[in-house]
Amino acid sequence: MTERQTITIEGNTYYVEDLSQDIINNLSTIQQGDGAIQMLSSLIRLAQIGSDHLGRQTKKLLPEPSQTEGLHDLVETTDEVAIETH
Repeated sequence: MTERQTITIEGNTYYVEDLSQDIINNLSTIQQGDGAIQMLSSLIRLAQIGSDHLGRQTKKLLPEPSQTEGLHDLVETTDEVAIETH
């Protein structure tokens, strides 16, 4: 005799054969959605790392700042790189 398959949802155990096809389809869609979220999160993290690296590399390539009298007191330097598009 084969053992009945079970699934546990929020601490409650159910026999798979007792679940409707709609429930099984929904659970499958939830699993696919969770997998997609994990993949997109990884891609976003990789894009952020690449952007941070590119920003650091670009800062290294910048020439020395111009020394214009009177303006140097108004300029604040930071490690941030911001690119705004309009």
